[in-house]
Amino acid sequence: FGCCVLQYQYTQDLSENKLTGYFPNQITALSKMQLLYLDGNAISGSIPNSIKKLSNLVTLNLSGNALTGHLPFELEKLTKIRTLSLAKQEAPGLVGSLLSFSGNTDLIYLELNGNSLTGSIPDSFLELSTVGASDGAITVMLHDNLLTGTIPESLATFQNMDIELRDNLITGRIPQDICMKLEWNHGNVGDYACKGILCSPGTFNPDLGRQSSPVSKCQNCPNDKVSFYYGATSCVEGSNPTKQPIQAPREPPTRAPTKKENANTGNKNPRENLEERAILIELYDMCNGLKWYRQGNWNVEGAHICTWDGIYCGADNVESIDLAANNLIGTPPSSLFKLSKLSFLGLQSNPIDFSFYDIESAENLAVLYLYSTKISSLDGIGKGLSLVEVNLRFNNLSGFIPNELSNLINLESLTLSDNKYFGYLGETYDTMLKLRELRLGSNALTGDLPKFNKQTNLQHLDLSGNSLSSTIPAAFLSNNKAPKLTLDLSSNILVGRVPAEVFGRFNQLVIYLRNNMFTGIDQSLCNQSPWNNGDVGNYGCSGLLCPQSTWNEKGRETANSPCVPCDEARYLGSVTCGDSDRVQFNTQSFSGSSALILAKAVIIISPVIGMLFAYV
Repeated sequence: FGCCVLQYQYTQDLSENKLTGYFPNQITALSKMQLLYLDGNAISGSIPNSIKKLSNLVTLNLSGNALTGHLPFELEKLTKIRTLSLAKQEAPGLVGSLLSFSGNTDLIYLELNGNSLTGSIPDSFLELSTVGASDGAITVMLHDNLLTGTIPESLATFQNMDIELRDNLITGRIPQDICMKLEWNHGNVGDYACKGILCSPGTFNPDLGRQSSPVSKCQNCPNDKVSFYYGATSCVEGSNPTKQPIQAPREPPTRAPTKKENANTGNKNPRENLEERAILIELYDMCNGLKWYRQGNWNVEGAHICTWDGIYCGADNVESIDLAANNLIGTPPSSLFKLSKLSFLGLQSNPIDFSFYDIESAENLAVLYLYSTKISSLDGIGKGLSLVEVNLRFNNLSGFIPNELSNLINLESLTLSDNKYFGYLGETYDTMLKLRELRLGSNALTGDLPKFNKQTNLQHLDLSGNSLSSTIPAAFLSNNKAPKLTLDLSSNILVGRVPAEVFGRFNQLVIYLRNNMFTGIDQSLCNQSPWNNGDVGNYGCSGLLCPQSTWNEKGRETANSPCVPCDEARYLGSVTCGDSDRVQFNTQSFSGSSALILAKAVIIISPVIGMLFAYV
């Protein structure tokens, strides 16, 4: 193939292809490349400075390789990048300081976990992000490094951030402004304040190093153990622990403890349940266990299952499985639901499919995390009647939202955002009377805005980035008694006025309404000083929506974003100057169609790039 063919290649997926050798400079000649996937190989050496030549990259995934060296400053030259994954390199992995990534203004997903990055998080970290400026969502994965200091207060400019920082060397107090970010970490910060960011020293959480649900709390260390850093997933013995980069070959720094004592009983030698051992071995065998990043004690003769990495027990039974981002591949066995005491199942961020067959057998299963996998169907989930929290974000779910979800009457938190659902919402959620959080953003839902007038304690509702087209109904949230509410209706096709009879009774409200077709706001709402974290008190109606004939990227006025005059801005809350915002109001809703169009336009010549590496 000649260079003229190569330079017009737009996407390349060589994931899990047993590629070895250094990252070849020749790839950087592919100046038109937009999507490049080289994850799950054995590529070694440093990331070349010439990476900046791939100036059209939107997605770059180099996770799960053997890269070393510092993060090159040239990464900040990738001005179009939206997804950057360099996670889980073979130890010691990437070293040196964390970049500010201030040049990557469109970045929405940054994954650097499982390396040996040192120093503090820069005060300028992501400071020029247009995502933050528009109140959009951004995901930052920095856990399992050697970062020190604290979380910079400058990140408080982001209204919606999911950030994982566990298992670093963070000792500084978390800024109070960050602990008040109601939407951060899927709303966990709104629910649990600072604990939703990181557990404090002296405590730990074996799952995420922070509180993520009513059953996954920050726990005090046992009397004979301590934790010296924020975000610990385990406690250690001794009075002056140090943390060094893990040197074991081909295994990135682990974030999960290898052993959890049975805190409920104090029994350090529980009887092993042989049936449960067989179930876990089946999971290991069916899901690529030999290539898991963390597999301490798994299937080791004489090692009790309660000492296996990611397995946590109470008394004699498995209660929690946390194998997130661990290179599971395949379909986990339905026998997992036979674990009679299982209450937490976290398999997120693995390229797995999943079957909900026999979920009714898991009578104690409360929390199910399957986001960022390859799930394409929810068939059978309606029988999981014990479920309290379900997160299925970033998957391949499509079609109509299944009616069987209405059977899950104990749900308190449901996240289905960033999928490909379309059609009317209907009354699927009317039976979920316990809902506190419902996230359906970034799909392609249509029809009228539902009333959601059955729930009494709804604290977070996200319907952004869809195609809902109606006025706001008078009965909207009419029975909601929650003391605080975060509501995101942005980037739909809603029309009419923002009514006082709907919202006037809320004292603490964070509300995003930008990028719709609103033409009026009831003036009494402009006197609600606490709303939008005080912005309504400071800027009146503009703190809710920029007036007609003005705009900014957030669609409302904040301390750093005044509403700018624009005669072409016809609607309240315009995010561009002119009518172009009505054209792109919900581009995320059409991600499935866009991806299909892109796929049809792609030139696939995998063998050519593959020849630049060595196969093993």
